[in-house]
Amino acid sequence: MFSGLPAGVMPVDSPSSTHDLHINYINQKGTLYGVPESSSMKHLFLLFAAAAALICTACSTPTVTNTARNSVEEMLLSAVVERGISSIDFEAYAGKKVFMDYSNLAPQVDKEFLMAYIELHLARFGAIVAKDAADADYIFKATSSVLATDMDKFLLGIPSLPIPIPWANLSIVIPEIPIIMRLQRTAWGRFFFNIVDAKTNEPVQIVDGAKSEAAFNNWVVCFIPFKTHRLPIGDDNPGKLHFIWFWED
Repeated sequence: MFSGLPAGVMPVDSPSSTHDLHINYINQKGTLYGVPESSSMKHLFLLFAAAAALICTACSTPTVTNTARNSVEEMLLSAVVERGISSIDFEAYAGKKVFMDYSNLAPQVDKEFLMAYIELHLARFGAIVAKDAADADYIFKATSSVLATDMDKFLLGIPSLPIPIPWANLSIVIPEIPIIMRLQRTAWGRFFFNIVDAKTNEPVQIVDGAKSEAAFNNWVVCFIPFKTHRLPIGDDNPGKLHFIWFWED
């Protein structure tokens, strides 16, 4: 029955039916003759399963959205509002009803947070914000001449440069290579209040130019990036200079 096999080849098992004709025959050196039908189907199934798993998991992409102002700009603006308004003493109006006139803030883009923080600061001193000027003891006319951000960049190194390719309408842009680089984002705020008697419109107090500023710096020194700021981020001392290394982001 096994006379047609090469010399030295012994059957692994004897076929018991016509379905078991694909049985491995192994010689003395371990060479495999034939593959069992059930084993080949199993390997094919595992191959298809692995391919399906790869296709299903390789196409996952997170959804990223951006607000009109990024987080650094919002922190800078909120910091100057909090510092500027918190420097004003409204203790004389404790227990008094005050009406807020915000009409002079119309040109400011970020006036909503400023308005909310003014009322929060008044509440600290016990002042009561009235909804109608007729019910108030005083009228607070708020003005902000400055509430904005600015950016300044210093670079010592190679700026980003386009290099044209000869005999082709193409160019290659070399990325910026900074040795020392500082990207400084600064916010400034200046706030005024004209406080008048609600009944007579006579001036009671003038708050002239409460000023504040905040800054956030991105640095690269000898190809090592880090950040510095004077913001109330995770620290009780907002005036302290904070360092954030690139591995802490």
